[in-house]
Amino acid sequence: WSVNSWALALGVVPDEELKRIERRPAPNATEPPDAATEKPVTAKAAAPSSTAPREAAHTVADTAAPSAPPLSVASASVTSSLVVSAHGGGDYTSINEALEHAAPGARIVVRPGVYEEGVTIDKEVEIVGDGPVERIVVTSGAASCLLTRAARARVAGLTLRGEAGGGDGFFAVEIAGGRLLLEDCDISSRTLSCVAAHGAATEPLIRRCRVHDGADSGLYFFDGAAVTLEDCAVYANANVGVAVAARANTIIRRTGIHDGGNAGLAVWGAGVALLEECDIYGNRLAGVGVSDAGRLTARACRIHEGHNTGVFVHRRGDATLEDCDIDGHRETEVAVETEGQLTALRCRVRQSHGSGFFVRDGGQALIQECDVTGNAGSGVSVFDGGSLAVVLDCRVNANGGAGVGIAE
Repeated sequence: WSVNSWALALGVVPDEELKRIERRPAPNATEPPDAATEKPVTAKAAAPSSTAPREAAHTVADTAAPSAPPLSVASASVTSSLVVSAHGGGDYTSINEALEHAAPGARIVVRPGVYEEGVTIDKEVEIVGDGPVERIVVTSGAASCLLTRAARARVAGLTLRGEAGGGDGFFAVEIAGGRLLLEDCDISSRTLSCVAAHGAATEPLIRRCRVHDGADSGLYFFDGAAVTLEDCAVYANANVGVAVAARANTIIRRTGIHDGGNAGLAVWGAGVALLEECDIYGNRLAGVGVSDAGRLTARACRIHEGHNTGVFVHRRGDATLEDCDIDGHRETEVAVETEGQLTALRCRVRQSHGSGFFVRDGGQALIQECDVTGNAGSGVSVFDGGSLAVVLDCRVNANGGAGVGIAE
């Protein structure tokens, strides 16, 4: 009645047609729908057209989140559901077996259990865990736990443990193309990085995942991939927490990166990264490192209490820090060296065991409207020929050395 009334009010149907519709008998609820009139919506009809890959020449300010609309049970693209149970009672006992029989657009529901298999996704599907994440474990000693190159897919609610050790090794999760939505997963690796994304046609969205205990980096983005990382925890990885290289373009929002064996975030090789509201701390080397034509913009981030330098920009790296708190590092808070370039706006740089800002070997820094206080060394130190620091409208107070020191 409601639909028909609105149709009449909007002029979609005339009054005569509406009366004919209302005179039709209601279908018998026990009978299946008529196959001639009740057709499923196919994945092809629902899938959006693909967009062109990002150009490496885009600036950080131009960077936008990859549009990776999730597949969900309410989505028109989901045409059927299959149940996987390692202990029986489902349609299949392995995820790969379900994938083999799944039509494009299918939803694969995975019940608790341990699935010892490397899963490859090359069609549009949704794979979701049905139960506590820690009880739904995909592990592989001979391949990546998850390899995906489908144009569009979603994986959620799984524990992914890369167990392949020695030899060439594998990533726990390898995203080699398309738009993957990876969310609410727990990911670790005993071999290469926990998560790798590569290729100019690769645009994943990774959110609410825990990425930890990688034998190499936590996440490694390269070869022109465009990645968005949101609300994740990246910690206790042996190498860099997040590595952005080889023209990759990355957005990282509201993510903690901590207690890594190397830098928290490293950007190099013409990689581009935008950080917003991130918390980076407790890493053995620099909290953030930018080099080799890498470009970084960090906004409203806290970078603190690391075992080395807070932000290290060198070898033609380019970094912009806006409204950030950088404090409590064992060495200089912000170092700019070997033709690195830095812009720091409205930042609070405090409580370093060394200097607040340190510029040398041809580095260049614009430091504007910043508070530089309580550092054990000088507030701002500039060394070596060719180095340049422009300090405007700043408060440089209560540092253990000079407020501003210039030498050599």
